Amino acid sequence: RFAWEKNGLFIRPARTADELRNEGKLLLHCVGTYAKQYSDGKTALFFIRRTEEPEIPYYTLELRERDMTVVQNHGDHNRPQTPEIKEFERKWLAWAKKQEAARRAEEKKARLADDCKKNEKEHAA
Repeated sequence: RFAWEKNGLFIRPARTADELRNEGKLLLHCVGTYAKQYSDGKTALFFIRRTEEPEIPYYTLELRERDMTVVQNHGDHNRPQTPEIKEFERKWLAWAKKQEAARRAEEKKARLADDCKKNEKEHAA
């Protein structure tokens, strides 16, 4: 969910807690300490990579999904975002918010349909 590519960069969700720990070791920042929160679904973590070097860590982004807010986004040694990364994040976040809004609308539509079916059954009985 929320995987995206643009202008030589891509972002994807972290797959496992071990992958997070490895990311933290390679970029020398603390994302590895978020493995439990990630595994428990309390935070969403994403890897930003260069498309020509998909296995080489570049930046790590934490997203608070309930309000679609970027909590932090750091590179090697907690390096702040470059202008290129800031722009990539801005465009990705706008796209991700649209995706999430559509998902929530579909969920709501499904709940309303289920409620209607339930009401129809109750009135038919």
